[in-house]
Amino acid sequence: MNAVSCADWMARCAGDTYITELLLPGTHDTMTASCPERYYHTQTLPLAQQLTAGVRFLDLRLRREMKAAHREWISDIDADQIFSTCAEFLRRHPSETLLVRIQNANEKKDDYEAYGAALKERIEKWTELFYHWEEGAPAWMTLGECAGRIVAIECSPPAMGFCRIHGCKWAENWHENPSISLQDLWDGPTIAEKQAAIRAQMETSCEQPHTVLSLSHISATNGAPGFPDAFADVLNPCPSGGIPEGAQRFDLRLHHAGDLQGGLGKEQHGRIEAMTRKWPLQNGPYLLSPDSHAITIAWEMTEARDAVVCYGTCGASHTVTAKRQRVSREAEVWLYTARLTNLAAATTCRYAVRIGAERLYEGSFRTPEAAPQRLHLVTISDTQLFHLSGQFAAMIGEEQPDFILHGGDISFGTGYEHNQYEQNWFQRIPEVLASTPVFYARGNHDDGPFFETLFMRPQAKHLNAAPDGHSFSVNYGIAHIVMVDSTPWGLFEMNAENAGCVLDAENRSRIRETLAWVEADLMGAPAQAASWRILMMHHPYTDVFNNRHIVPLAERGRVDLVIGGHLHRYVKAVSVTPEIGARTVYVMQGSLQDPAEGCDKGTPEKRILEEFPEVVAMGRNNYGVLDISAEALDYRLYGFGADDGRVLVDTIHMAHEEPQIVCENVRLRRLDNDGRVEVQADVSNLGAVLSAVVIELSDNGCIKRLNLFGAPRHSRIIALEPGERQTVCAVYQARTPGAHRIAVGDVQEEIFVFEPKELSFAHMHITPLRADRSDCIHATIEAVNNLDRELFTNVPLYINQRIAETQSCFFRARERRLLSFFHAFRQGGVYQVSIADQLPEEIRVEGGIRIIPRILDRSGNGHYALLHGSPKVVETAGRREVHLESYGDYIEIPPAPGLVAPQGFTGMVSAAVDRLAHPNEMGHNPLMMRGISVGWGAAYTLRMVVDRSGNLKWGTCYDVTEYQWQGGAAKVGAWADYAISFDKRRGGTSYCDGQAVAHVPGIPAKAEIRQWADQPIFVGYSYIGHVLPELGKPKYFTHLPGRIGAVRFYRKGLTEEAMRAVFAAPETAGADHGSLAVWLDFRHILTVGTHTTEWRHPAIYDPAFKTQKKYWRFQQLRAKTELPAQAALRAQIEVSDDQTSVKACMKIVLKDGTNYVALSRLPEAQYLRIVTDFSATVGAEGTFVPVLYEYQITAENETEFTDMMWATRSDWERGTFVGAVGFAPVDRLRDYPAYTDIIHG
Repeated sequence: MNAVSCADWMARCAGDTYITELLLPGTHDTMTASCPERYYHTQTLPLAQQLTAGVRFLDLRLRREMKAAHREWISDIDADQIFSTCAEFLRRHPSETLLVRIQNANEKKDDYEAYGAALKERIEKWTELFYHWEEGAPAWMTLGECAGRIVAIECSPPAMGFCRIHGCKWAENWHENPSISLQDLWDGPTIAEKQAAIRAQMETSCEQPHTVLSLSHISATNGAPGFPDAFADVLNPCPSGGIPEGAQRFDLRLHHAGDLQGGLGKEQHGRIEAMTRKWPLQNGPYLLSPDSHAITIAWEMTEARDAVVCYGTCGASHTVTAKRQRVSREAEVWLYTARLTNLAAATTCRYAVRIGAERLYEGSFRTPEAAPQRLHLVTISDTQLFHLSGQFAAMIGEEQPDFILHGGDISFGTGYEHNQYEQNWFQRIPEVLASTPVFYARGNHDDGPFFETLFMRPQAKHLNAAPDGHSFSVNYGIAHIVMVDSTPWGLFEMNAENAGCVLDAENRSRIRETLAWVEADLMGAPAQAASWRILMMHHPYTDVFNNRHIVPLAERGRVDLVIGGHLHRYVKAVSVTPEIGARTVYVMQGSLQDPAEGCDKGTPEKRILEEFPEVVAMGRNNYGVLDISAEALDYRLYGFGADDGRVLVDTIHMAHEEPQIVCENVRLRRLDNDGRVEVQADVSNLGAVLSAVVIELSDNGCIKRLNLFGAPRHSRIIALEPGERQTVCAVYQARTPGAHRIAVGDVQEEIFVFEPKELSFAHMHITPLRADRSDCIHATIEAVNNLDRELFTNVPLYINQRIAETQSCFFRARERRLLSFFHAFRQGGVYQVSIADQLPEEIRVEGGIRIIPRILDRSGNGHYALLHGSPKVVETAGRREVHLESYGDYIEIPPAPGLVAPQGFTGMVSAAVDRLAHPNEMGHNPLMMRGISVGWGAAYTLRMVVDRSGNLKWGTCYDVTEYQWQGGAAKVGAWADYAISFDKRRGGTSYCDGQAVAHVPGIPAKAEIRQWADQPIFVGYSYIGHVLPELGKPKYFTHLPGRIGAVRFYRKGLTEEAMRAVFAAPETAGADHGSLAVWLDFRHILTVGTHTTEWRHPAIYDPAFKTQKKYWRFQQLRAKTELPAQAALRAQIEVSDDQTSVKACMKIVLKDGTNYVALSRLPEAQYLRIVTDFSATVGAEGTFVPVLYEYQITAENETEFTDMMWATRSDWERGTFVGAVGFAPVDRLRDYPAYTDIIHG
């Protein structure tokens, strides 16, 4: 029985056969193929291959997060992925049915309510996939009644009622069910005992009626054999009597033995040939580099064997020997490739992958035409977790494209993880890949050896490729398609800039060589002769580096369509150059992770995306369908709706015709004497293609092309669809003094431009300074002398709309200069700052001091942590927990030399993640992080984060490489131990509850781990996004809603054995205590501290004598505080004549708000200082800290009056700090709406 017939074996059964009369092969713990633990690893094939091989009973175990699991092991496989795979299989094989047992994988079974709610939500979503019982119907049905559906068995207690949704029965219950007969002797039987139990169940089943489902579990564990695979070697052997090394296995179950007779030695386990194949395919086959006469077929196997591909049509047959190579040194996997040649154009070709006489796979594909008159393509990008694989496969079945263009990011983690390509691509759409060719571009998540080995090198061998094989082009006459590897700039140049370092010579060379190859290819004869030129890469138009490097090449090369991805949303832009406009269209397409549809084209008055006036539409989509002929290019962008139906998001129609934009009802209006004229018009697109609006204006006969409309600060390009009409408004400025005749068509306006105002200003930047200048700002602005003569004038700096200072400036005629101001503030707070006529910007000057509770360090190194915000600290079941509930709640371990870890590190956090990120929040919620950003550049030393789907992401950075990976899932609502260990030589390993969930290999010995030694280690907080040069940090932040129970950081990468020892004894320092740099002690949190100001004289003076002779009378203290009832502030005012001995003192208790205290009891003196004791409370109700904003002392002598203030960081830092007194962080929770940074955080 070959693989094709295995997939449809039920089709040979009569429709009136009861499913209980069939022998159904099944798998125990169906989803454990990716489990690294031998005890739980009961399968080696993924779900899609199991179904294709004939498996029809699935044992599905889910946690309440709806992730597949087996006891402590929790996968990152979501229930939606499983049901999507089943749905796609049943759609393609409607004769089949699947019997699926679903149970709660939580062994404690203490979360039924949450589990049941989540399960019913998923079942309701996939309700059409399941068989539904009529009231009073028997438990089991005929094959004809349930074909194309899942027949479910649900294992929760019957009283929970989970088998019904809205009164409708979707599942049979497992417990106490007389319609189910079970053999499940699994816990430690001898082989003989297990064989006897299997035999007895089979014999019993032969006597049972069709109303009873008989299940015989061949699986077992514990006892002498110990592990499931050891039992299977004896109980479930291959037909030859043994399991060859490396062979795949199904842990088989029997469902009603029927009339099966005889002993176990005759392979009466229901095994079918496709399931016992000695050398099954690990992944694939998949198709690469097609042309009209040849194609490459590739696949992976866990055995190094001599394989061939037989192929041809009915009239011809060929055989080619496959070449093989080991995929990596760490993976026991071989890649096989075979180039099929001498094919006929536009013909269906069948093929078979064989080892010896055994056929491993049979499939077919269709070759393209030699000179196609039409092309029908599908474009995708950022498939990653690929939750929509079922919907996508169904769409491909309907569209039947000539090929697929993939813009990169197949991996959700990194290109260093083989399982990312296995789980997220090959196992998702195996039948699509076996019949439809795909061209691949590299994405930033694909950086690593596996993308290059599996896709890039095999496809480049037979394409017009760049010397490094990373970029290539294909030419079909009507279309020239160029696929570009944009990672040299979109990833590595971005990494370098974000990390504040210089890009290395190798990557600079890669950028030069790639761009040179792209330009040469676009300017070459094949591209220029093509009807259409299409450029595709991973990074989009809005990426600053892609915009810098690719846009000029695209527009010089007359590219019609540029397609990118990366940001998981839909953006459409046109050229900002008026002469090009919509002749070049830029599209950023969305991802295929989750359903996404919608499009906003904005309003004519305001740009859609700040800093990009050329963006004409923005929204979300999942894929595109591209139809090309010599006459037209039609690009339709689709998304999947909530009901999985296709939704048309946007269309782009291009043809070889000039834009036909017509302007009517033109109105011209003078706005001022500086030459500004408002141009209004009703514009219509009378043509058949998308066109950008351009209005031609004559200024004294000189033609100007206006393509930006709306208010000057928000102006944008307007693109009209065929037949669309809008009213637009632009502002034109005539600059030369004198008379101007402004004309648009037949409409004219006479204006006179007066001598311009002396100075004009632009590009104001206000920057608060830090460290010892934290009470200052640096303000700059660009000023232009608009006169034809020299100018001497004053330029004002405004603070809160009052002139704070002026700068006298001399300008030469027409000179443009940058002016700078430095201003010091006496008090901390929020200020509105502006220069000249510019709108003010809000800045914050550090001011008050407060208690920031310090979590002490048990390692003995003194690396305490700061407890920010108002978190609760709770004692629960012997554990001290810190609850991070609000955005400002997080833990910060300040930078210190003892935290530098050049050879490796280990981070460990015990946490209960309370929830995942909401749609309007940033994801990548940080368990532990050190660096300037949690992603988007080589911007961190360590990261351990939870993405918005619950998956765990890990990583470090070296040189200009972000070395990140993915594995495991957060246990939302439950406690877990999360850890990352990285060693330059051994690589990185990630752990959940002591189980390794991901591993990546080591890095070059000469590579340097990015240390970010000036940055803290954060738990529960991080910046996220690209580092904006104007801010010196990213625009966004992210936080972790959860509870923290333990935190450790080591200055080396611990081995797996050492990690297990720490997990086993969490209250001991462990054998590696010498490298233990941080071990936070939540039972000892310092909540008190003291600040002592410097001795301060009321005035700055130059004494005429050895000692000052004037004495001062101190009159009043004013103190501003913020003081919760659970906190306290006590001050002692001291006076002295020599800054050493205290002449007198006065104690006061401060209250919340503004305090006024008379100081008349103090004697006259030369100097004064204030000693302030702070006390905070940390507990189950929250964290309550006192804040001291400022002190002001007034003083006088016989002739003078003055005051002294402590109100800025610089003031306080002249004194001394003891204990937990410090400064609140600045701008960590601030929003920056003026800056653009599009990320999919």
